[in-house]
Amino acid sequence: MPIYFLKRRLKTLVISALSTAVGYGVVTEFFFSDTPQETIESVINTTTKTVVDQVKAQAPSVGDIGRLIPDIGQITGGISGYDRKEFGSWIDVDGDCQNTRHEVLIMQSSVSPRLSNNGCSVTSGQWNDPYSGKRFSDPTKLDIDHVVPLKWAYESGAVQWPAAKKRAFANDFNNLLAVSSSLNRQKGADSPLDWMPPNPAYRCDYVIRFYKIARQYDLLDPQTAIDLREMRTRECH
Repeated sequence: MPIYFLKRRLKTLVISALSTAVGYGVVTEFFFSDTPQETIESVINTTTKTVVDQVKAQAPSVGDIGRLIPDIGQITGGISGYDRKEFGSWIDVDGDCQNTRHEVLIMQSSVSPRLSNNGCSVTSGQWNDPYSGKRFSDPTKLDIDHVVPLKWAYESGAVQWPAAKKRAFANDFNNLLAVSSSLNRQKGADSPLDWMPPNPAYRCDYVIRFYKIARQYDLLDPQTAIDLREMRTRECH
């Protein structure tokens, strides 16, 4: 584009900007009077430099952008980097060859369970799944659910825990329930605010249990605590 047209375009932009600041009549009188061309160009150059300097001053620095990144991560929901392996696998805390899964099955069976020949695993029993209200006798149809899910805990503060605390949390009997595999997977990493058991008779106990465990491990932000207490009031009427 010829320099003449560039200057003309710039002149129009400067007039618009200055009109906003000091009034259209003052500016047009200046630009369209007999003011020498050299004076007009000097004003244009000075104004252009001022505008550029203001833009530079208001532009965010690389550091500013970097500081915004954590906030963006929170807005878009959740903390990336969760790895189930960080919480370890089921452990045999008392050295009797029965890991946490089978200890839970033994404790929560309503009858004396049958064990494998080596006594290390449960082969049958009777379990009342509180989430569905159904009864099971085949342990292969059951998952051991973390009432406060590991991923939810991770995103609510457990990301900062040392490995030993993560492993202890994953094997805490108070946080474990034998439930139908399908419902455990349906629940996923949700809290009571996003998922509730289809069995209405257990919903009150579920909210209370979740709240107590999450509070015990200091995983509740103020708003979540308020929301859960309100839910408890509704479900436990």
